[in-house]
Amino acid sequence: RRCSPSDLCSPMQPGRCTPVRPDLDQPAEIISIRQRTLVRCLTKDTVLNILIYQGSAIAANKAANLAQVQRISHSASLLGADAVVFPELFTTGYNLGAQLRSLAEPLQGDSFHQLADMARRYQLSIIIGLPETDAGKLYNRAIVIDKQGQLAGHHRKVFLFGNQEKQLFTAGTRFQTFELCGHTCGLSICYDIEFPESTR
Repeated sequence: RRCSPSDLCSPMQPGRCTPVRPDLDQPAEIISIRQRTLVRCLTKDTVLNILIYQGSAIAANKAANLAQVQRISHSASLLGADAVVFPELFTTGYNLGAQLRSLAEPLQGDSFHQLADMARRYQLSIIIGLPETDAGKLYNRAIVIDKQGQLAGHHRKVFLFGNQEKQLFTAGTRFQTFELCGHTCGLSICYDIEFPESTR
């Protein structure tokens, strides 16, 4: 149908208009998201709509960052996204040095459970970076939570960048694949992508 002034037209689904929902508490977030990166991954007859959020985290404030994840995920779901991707170490912020040790959590810690609830509520996958603590070591981790709220994949950054990262984090040792919405996917974090053999 033709769009009306109250409709939000999804750039990921040309020709499909989504009425703006009155219960959305911050409709400006949708406008912000539409200015972000939208990726359509095509494989044969299937499409995976991914929204990539490129905003900055608030340093050392997990509650505020998780609230931002919730707002963006809510808006992304209205746009028909299958998955939303957030930056490296987004739950805490990146450039915190040794403070990250006190903010880090186990793989399925409190932040994971909050994110899993969001994924179920908005029926999309959430991919996000966070600091992980395991057996006394600190890792730069990315996790994938599917729309059922289950851990679908995870990755520890293998190629640490610069002396600060190398002194702070323990490097991951492998790259893994996982299934997401019928697609075989993998994760890399920042400097990892400079080494294409890992993707091959």
